[in-house]
Amino acid sequence: MKITQNINYKELVESLSDEEIFQRYFGDFKIGGLFHAPYRRDNNASFSFYVSKSGRLKAKDFASGDNFTAIEYVMKIYNLDFPDAVKKIVADFNLENVDFKSNIYRDNTPKVRKTKKIHFQPKKFTEKDLQYWQQYNVNYDLLKFGNVYSISKLWIEKEPYLIKEDELAFSYYFPKSNHTKIYLPERPKGKRFIGNVNNDEDVQFHWQINPKETQPELLILTKSYKECLFLYSYGIKAVALNGENHFPNKDYIRHLKKYCKVIKSMYDKDDAGNRGCSKLKELYNIDCITLPEECKQKDITDWYVHDKKQVEQFLKTII
Repeated sequence: MKITQNINYKELVESLSDEEIFQRYFGDFKIGGLFHAPYRRDNNASFSFYVSKSGRLKAKDFASGDNFTAIEYVMKIYNLDFPDAVKKIVADFNLENVDFKSNIYRDNTPKVRKTKKIHFQPKKFTEKDLQYWQQYNVNYDLLKFGNVYSISKLWIEKEPYLIKEDELAFSYYFPKSNHTKIYLPERPKGKRFIGNVNNDEDVQFHWQINPKETQPELLILTKSYKECLFLYSYGIKAVALNGENHFPNKDYIRHLKKYCKVIKSMYDKDDAGNRGCSKLKELYNIDCITLPEECKQKDITDWYVHDKKQVEQFLKTII
């Protein structure tokens, strides 16, 4: 049936509550709960619902920072513009006797991406490699314990990926999943990491510290493998998710709380780090260790390079 042109679709949609729309296109939900985003692969349940200051029910994707009204959510999952989204809602709720068709309509089945294949050729650590890690108090034995490799060659989906001669290039290898995170510290920001890791199997440094067996007095949730290595060099156990704005599975937090006496977070001294810490406090009541005012760098490892003594004093207060 051809869509009638004289219908005020927006007015009809406004007769529905936000909750009704979300319920139809998302399913059952609870305000404040964590869910898997339905429009992308989301291993870490980083999608939630909240009531805004204006009293509107909205959805938030913590991984991207996007917020959605009910109509915007329909636009997102079906790849529609606003007029087509309200027409679809009217048709689906049978508010008028109309059909909805769109050439750009898509279903909302999440598109699960295949894990890309990454292979690397390890080599002996060079003097340059070891000097790089030594500035963060990480020696050869700790690199070996952490499954960190210096690499000379890299393939992504069987295609060679250029690594320059004498370039710093490392693999954080996860033997249980056979996944890896490649770290190229000399490259520009945004091009330093390549990986096929996820936050279900590959929480960074989890398998090295093994909380179930070691039952640490203190465990720190931090933001990078490098910081896990650094903190471990001072006797502090830490794990890191693959991204500050990725949030751990609630079952993983329950696992940690069962075996760790105290859990705290310590992220970068910037807006992203502050948001990450605040969300861990809100969701899991995990307190944040804030880098002090005398720290003029973004994270504790950079601060250590600039002022080793100050950082060592700070670490004593943590312990």
